Amino acid sequence: MIARLKRQRFACQYLQVPPPPHRPLDSKILFPNRLNGLPDWEMLQNHLKLEGRIRKADFMKIVKATTELLKTEPNMISLTDPVCVFGDLHGHFYDLINIFQAINGVTDFKLLFLGDYVDRGPYSVEIITFLFALKNGKYFCIHGGLSPKLKSISNINQIDRKQEIPESGSLCDLLWADPVSSDNGTHEEKEIDFVKNQRRGCSVLFGKKAVNTFLSANQLVCVIRAHEVQQTGYKFHKWNGATHFPSVITVFSAPNYCDVYNNKSAIIKIQDGNFNIKQFNYTHHPYMLPKNMDVFTWSLPFVFEKVQEMLEVIVKKCAAVDDEEEEEEEQKDPNVLNVKMTKMNALKRKSTLRTVMSHKIMFLSKVSSLLKRAREKNEALIKIHGMCPDKMIPDEMIGECSIEIKDSSKHFFKATKFDTENEMRPMMPR
Repeated sequence: MIARLKRQRFACQYLQVPPPPHRPLDSKILFPNRLNGLPDWEMLQNHLKLEGRIRKADFMKIVKATTELLKTEPNMISLTDPVCVFGDLHGHFYDLINIFQAINGVTDFKLLFLGDYVDRGPYSVEIITFLFALKNGKYFCIHGGLSPKLKSISNINQIDRKQEIPESGSLCDLLWADPVSSDNGTHEEKEIDFVKNQRRGCSVLFGKKAVNTFLSANQLVCVIRAHEVQQTGYKFHKWNGATHFPSVITVFSAPNYCDVYNNKSAIIKIQDGNFNIKQFNYTHHPYMLPKNMDVFTWSLPFVFEKVQEMLEVIVKKCAAVDDEEEEEEEQKDPNVLNVKMTKMNALKRKSTLRTVMSHKIMFLSKVSSLLKRAREKNEALIKIHGMCPDKMIPDEMIGECSIEIKDSSKHFFKATKFDTENEMRPMMPR
């Protein structure tokens, strides 16, 4: 009876982590006849949520169909409410599903995504596969920000977007520009239009003067953009005063960014002329080891450290046994001359042995130190949930953030500081 109860309890614990689907999703189920060649996004969402796979041919079919559709669309798309505006997603697939379930957005709203769907987060392919399957005139929505060369919205449709993003120009600015960080829209206490964006290594920072000029010329109320992680998921840039509608709003939709930042996510809901912000906490996703390591690779430093400790004990024990054997030989031999010769030989052997043993112990100590650091690094990665697949988490962040994990505000700003290098524009291949 007891054995059966134990087996049942073990089975219940095991069922808490269901295995992923054994086979890839069948093409006939993914592309049912009733949808005339379009993918069944609900079926795809549920399958990916269970960590299921799809066939490469089906994935490429979705990508190619979406590519052809995007080619036919203009650079600037006009939408009327109801609309839900999403900021950066960065591969946070399970958080996106959580948001959809909370707002019922797929059926009730037009969905506007401001870019940065992939990289940094663990489920980039799932995000773009799902979004590709899904596929009011007062707000200007863009990923990054404004450009000194962009005077009118109509100028956007004149840009050739079917190219690699250049290092400067309007296309670069639309993706990489940021608002100035001050509360009044100035830069170093000076009213500016645009200044160089040192933090990104490209593009510009735009201020209050540039935004007001652009909004006035295009008869707009606000610029809605993404591109920057926010602790609360959004930020109102009220450069025209606290009582005025914010001239710029930043929205970020990837909670607990990189599994490190402890930030909230937010979306903007525009419906019947009403403007609402909805915040979300992060959703627990299937467990992943740091840098996508398998469990054997991750555990090697722990195993090696224990083996090294065993070897160190064996070496020290062998040295002690040799000393005891020499003392016993001296006691057995009554001849004084032999005793002296034995002592001299013993001293030489002991000196040589001690040198060898000391070298071995020093070597083992160095190995022990290296293994300990590797083990502590792996443990710190687990503690701060630093499971970032792009392998770009700085080592300083691992040590520092593991100490401050309980203070979310301090942790957020510390993560932002250490992650600054990764927020820059990648270097173009020459």
